[in-house]
Amino acid sequence: MGHRFWAPPREEIVDKNALESKRTRLINFTGTFEPVKWTCRAPLSNGQLCPRMDRFKCPFHGTIIARDDMGKPRNEAEVKREKEEAEEKQGSTAEWDDPELQREIQASTGVDLRRKGKGKGRGKQSNLTDLKKSGTSSRKRLETKVFKRRAMNRVAEAMNSLDAKRFKDKFGNNFNYTHSHT
Repeated sequence: MGHRFWAPPREEIVDKNALESKRTRLINFTGTFEPVKWTCRAPLSNGQLCPRMDRFKCPFHGTIIARDDMGKPRNEAEVKREKEEAEEKQGSTAEWDDPELQREIQASTGVDLRRKGKGKGRGKQSNLTDLKKSGTSSRKRLETKVFKRRAMNRVAEAMNSLDAKRFKDKFGNNFNYTHSHT
């Protein structure tokens, strides 16, 4: 009999049906299946209609409502609600963009709350480092410190003094050279 850890693995006889039952898992769906009846069909900015087929709510346009072929709501209540939402979106930004209100706030608090716009023609700025641009990098900063004339002289002197000590004491530990033979 061998060691208990180094014993060869025992082969078990496994039923193929039992293996398959471990690999698959059945979950029973309780409820009734509701097929998706229509697409969202909210008008998009490019002129097309939203093609998403969700049951209750589109993640981009909210609750899915009945719309005609042009994307307009069929119920009058839905038309009013969409108009109110559009006005609310426009009104919330228009209040803070009022230049008179901005000047009053700046006069009373001394803080300029206006948004700084990007300059014309600048385009999209990237946060990536331009490798072609020669600027100060950590390597350049270290090179200026390490390769200074004073630093180089200091290192050379230290190396020379170490070499001199080593050469002077070259045979210091050798018994033949420490005592004279007579």
